[in-house]
Amino acid sequence: MLVQELEETVSRIPQLPIDTQLAGYDLVSPQANTVIRYNAALDGQESTGIDATTFNTNGTATANNAIAAAASADLAYNWAQQDEDIEVAAGEYSAYHW
Repeated sequence: MLVQELEETVSRIPQLPIDTQLAGYDLVSPQANTVIRYNAALDGQESTGIDATTFNTNGTATANNAIAAAASADLAYNWAQQDEDIEVAAGEYSAYHW
């Protein structure tokens, strides 16, 4: 049981790829509720100062906007290309109908 608990704990630890050069690789001290990223030289990490909650909220909003844009594109296609006598919306037809 102790081994299983230890394996589970170790499996949760973030890991670097095996070929990462550790000499000079810096890990930042965590700052509460901020996003961490790799630095420009890719030899360490840095705190961005970006609030993690805002980051997640913006990511969700971006995904939702992408879904809405895809739905709008599909609807625009239907308005332009739907076959004659097939409604695009209730009682409304595409350009091909006329």
